[in-house]
Amino acid sequence: MIKKQKNPDRIQEPSRWLYGSLTRLAGFLLHLLFRLRIDVDPAVNHIQGPVVLIGNHPSYLDPLIMAVAIRPRQAHFLATREFFRKNPLKSLLMRLGAIPKTQFRTDMQSVRNILSILHGGGWIALYPEGQRSIDGRSQAIDVSLAKLIYKAKPTVVLVKEQGAYLAWPRWSKSGMRFGPIHASVRVLLTPDQIPDYSADAIHQLITDQLMHNEYEGQKLVNGTYRTLAPAYGLHLVCHQCPACEKELAVQSGWHSWHCRLCGSKGRMDLNGRIRYGKSSQTHLDMNRQIFSSVAEWHEWQVDKLRQALRTDSFERSFDAILETTGGVVNQRWKPGKLVITRSRLMFFQRQKDKLESVPVLDISLENRLGISAFFGKYIEIAYGDQDYRLTIDPGQAVIMIADLIQAQDAVRDHKKQDL
Repeated sequence: MIKKQKNPDRIQEPSRWLYGSLTRLAGFLLHLLFRLRIDVDPAVNHIQGPVVLIGNHPSYLDPLIMAVAIRPRQAHFLATREFFRKNPLKSLLMRLGAIPKTQFRTDMQSVRNILSILHGGGWIALYPEGQRSIDGRSQAIDVSLAKLIYKAKPTVVLVKEQGAYLAWPRWSKSGMRFGPIHASVRVLLTPDQIPDYSADAIHQLITDQLMHNEYEGQKLVNGTYRTLAPAYGLHLVCHQCPACEKELAVQSGWHSWHCRLCGSKGRMDLNGRIRYGKSSQTHLDMNRQIFSSVAEWHEWQVDKLRQALRTDSFERSFDAILETTGGVVNQRWKPGKLVITRSRLMFFQRQKDKLESVPVLDISLENRLGISAFFGKYIEIAYGDQDYRLTIDPGQAVIMIADLIQAQDAVRDHKKQDL
């Protein structure tokens, strides 16, 4: 007899006992470890009918913070399908009423599930940026959410966080840092207000209201985030030396970072600020390249790539392994080389000691690509109906590839404005 498998697309109501127990435990730990402070607009407590909860997405802690912030209400959280492939996490997510969503492309099953829950008066929780912040700043938001809100006309509630990125930055190899987190909860749009907006206007409103820079907020709060290794993993996002400007040259230890080529060095303090050693300070002063935060340093790197992409001869190449993921049939190719030019992303498979002349994967960068990055290991690219995973050597280059595609978007948009 064939055992009938559960369908992860069939959404059940959250288990009241499990959901309630986990949010109570999460609330206790978040207050104990991060001194979590939540300010809730009284209007939120009187909402009737369907709700879409949206929030900025600085860390892994965000769903816990949002769930605690709306207690005793329960919400169906949108989660990437990748999590539903991992047992026992899949079982837990299903019992919590989570909704699987394919990243970076329209997922009609997910849309149907969301609309069904909203039509039943339920609450949906999601993060419009799609993935955690790279450097503590907001990321681009797709217009599809605004179209869904315009169609369904739910109450839209905004959950805005400060401190969560510094408490658990995406690049950290030392895990969480214990310091203050603040969240505010307020009504952004009511059903009566939505007809006064177009979908584009709703998209612009959400983009403006989610705009966030962790380090600007930290200037006011000056919170201390306790950890034994504040700089450990910094090189995974800030790889380009601010003194000699060489790519993939920065290395990081527990408290400090240094350039393996020119010797410039510095450290990171418990407030998330970047400091410089005396030898590198002189060089930096001469070039006026002094960054006090990860956001400033990372933005400078992206700007350097934008400049480089304007030259016809631009090319970067890395050893890599290509495989397809998430499909009915997954495939893994032999190790080869990833080549990125001004206009294309290509993977050449290696046969014996030679690279094949025809690429296995050839993508035009004129297309907007959905890309997620697992820092230090691999990138995943959504293209067409397929997901491609590229495991990169060195792993430090993962952020450079993600930045290249981001920089390509900016260069393309600049060209359109010129036209």
